[in-house]
Amino acid sequence: MKENSINAEKLSDYQKKGFRWLLFSVLLIFVLTTLISSNTDIDIIGTLKRGQPFWLTIGFALMSCAFIFMSLRWISLMPTKEIHPPVFPTTGIICAGLLLNYAVPGPVGEFASAWFVHKKYEIKLSDSLASGLSARFIGLLSSMIVGVLLWYFCVISTPEKFEQTIDILTWLIASMAVSLIVLLILPHPQKWLRIHKIFPQTQRIVDGVSSFYESIQETLWGNARGLSLAIFWSLCAHLVMVSGICCSVLAFDGEINFIGLLFTYTTTTAAAVLLFALPGSYLGWDALFFALLVSSAGLQTPVAAAVALCTRIQQFIYMVFGGMMLGWLLHDSRSKIG
Repeated sequence: MKENSINAEKLSDYQKKGFRWLLFSVLLIFVLTTLISSNTDIDIIGTLKRGQPFWLTIGFALMSCAFIFMSLRWISLMPTKEIHPPVFPTTGIICAGLLLNYAVPGPVGEFASAWFVHKKYEIKLSDSLASGLSARFIGLLSSMIVGVLLWYFCVISTPEKFEQTIDILTWLIASMAVSLIVLLILPHPQKWLRIHKIFPQTQRIVDGVSSFYESIQETLWGNARGLSLAIFWSLCAHLVMVSGICCSVLAFDGEINFIGLLFTYTTTTAAAVLLFALPGSYLGWDALFFALLVSSAGLQTPVAAAVALCTRIQQFIYMVFGGMMLGWLLHDSRSKIG
């Protein structure tokens, strides 16, 4: 990523677009929830009204800890020679990236987050970006591996009509995990990416891919302690997210199936990689999350809908916080950028 590829004006536009999408999404969810409750036997509104604030608050607090663990995961992969940024400001930057990913399809949030860390804490942009993307790869791989292991080695009570579909989804996730692992351990791309030999005009692209690839491999395999810590923090983030979901289930008097909920969350997170480049990809995440809450976690349909809705609302709250953090970052660094 070139330093001039992002500037304050562009990020400010993305911030406004993110808030517009957020408002539209809230209205859309409100309308859909009202229509479903009014025209079907799934009483989502009635279930929400019966929700217990104590458990919802505890669940929100636990899920919030996941962003702190994500911050620690990123920091642990930064080069030891660099000055590591503080945990809580980095957590805010991650939330700002969440809003930007919502506003613009693709990994814009990761690029912008790395750029903010680079600007604010004087960390080399290449190091900030490589460690940030490596952290995301570890989070993605850990969710893939946990979900696949749970499906094939644990007993997950699933209605027979859903088994084949979930089995195909899990096989697809396993294939993606193996492909990503192979890609991350392959030798330098110039040894196997020969396209520039056939099309010389692609030389710059190959050089860029090679440089990026080398940075990622150095970040992952050149710091054994940092890699171990990143895996640990990633697993912690998954566990507190699932614990928060368990609290939401308790809030609506649902029955907790921890293995089923862990499988539901990790599988949905892993499958989301297929949707991240699409606008409105959160709808696909929510639909899959809801379907697995019913089929794999064994929740009643109204409870599953309420849990999925509360999880989405919590994500919206983090995005609002991220938008506020983004505004502060832009104000703080406007004199240095753009």
